[in-house]
Amino acid sequence: MSKLNLSHSPEFERLINDRLMQQRTTALRDVLRHQTQLLKEIEIDRLRIKRFEELWAAAEFVFAWRDWFAVSEIGQRFFHAFGDDVKSVLCVGKFWLGKPIEPTDRVCHARLLLNGRPPSPNKPAFLYQELHKGQVSKVLEIYDVTGFITTIHPNFLLEVNEQLHGNGVWDCIVRHLKVRVR
Repeated sequence: MSKLNLSHSPEFERLINDRLMQQRTTALRDVLRHQTQLLKEIEIDRLRIKRFEELWAAAEFVFAWRDWFAVSEIGQRFFHAFGDDVKSVLCVGKFWLGKPIEPTDRVCHARLLLNGRPPSPNKPAFLYQELHKGQVSKVLEIYDVTGFITTIHPNFLLEVNEQLHGNGVWDCIVRHLKVRVR
């Protein structure tokens, strides 16, 4: 019976060490990426706290607009023509992964959709969607005022509010409906 050779080459040792170093580096990068993400979320939460009253008023206005639209003559005609379950884009903004992005970005954006005629308690009033290259990559359901404040970026909520105060919302709805009708 021959004796087992338990010695190994320096190259084998180096390969093992390189692989272990690679695993540690990858783990460290993951920890740093997660830490960076948490810091960004803390920053957004601080913004929510700092501007809470303004955000609350904006979110209440968005829901009040939805309620007004549902009973208005134009809203009645809209739902009659497109159905009670029609989802209609109210606002589009430059947000991705819940954060603002460069205005020149042509690949990513976020949008807020009216989720049909004012909902039952089990149906979200609005849908927040993030799109990448035209494909929906994230959907968040918004049921109430608190959901607006805690779910989407504060600046996006303020953009929606501003759009509903002006005529931009009608442009957005018309653009979306033109695509649906084609």
